[in-house]
Amino acid sequence: MGIKFTNNAYTTLASTISAGATSFDVASAATLPTLGAGDWTYVSLTDEVVKVTAISGVTCTCVAVAGGHSAGIAVELRMTAELLEDFAADDQYSETVETPTAGQITFPHVYTVGRLHVFLNGVKLLNGAGNDFTATNGTTVVLAAGATTADTIEFINF
Repeated sequence: MGIKFTNNAYTTLASTISAGATSFDVASAATLPTLGAGDWTYVSLTDEVVKVTAISGVTCTCVAVAGGHSAGIAVELRMTAELLEDFAADDQYSETVETPTAGQITFPHVYTVGRLHVFLNGVKLLNGAGNDFTATNGTTVVLAAGATTADTIEFINF
């Protein structure tokens, strides 16, 4: 979840759009970044920077455009102030250190699935069934073997 980039993204506006439009079609979305749920990017429509929140086929869903734009104009992903400001603010990194109880295997911890590292006494653990821990639901981390009170568990969200 966050801001997405891609190199050399360029296409053209497929049809004219009016001020206030919340979607527009492009000639091709092949060079635009892939956006998942909660992702966004910025494109330039001539001199207007537009926040795009979804891309499906050749249709871009966006925050309402301020002005109208003619078919055929360039739609480009450029380095813009909006893009850099959002990138700087897209700080999803956090660390949490826990001291377990004797034999503890289950730890309540909020995370984005697939965006978590777990360390036991400074050693990175492997995620997944048959490995060191599982983290599949976004709220609980389960160790394969019980920890001791002398252990330190570190969760790093990214």
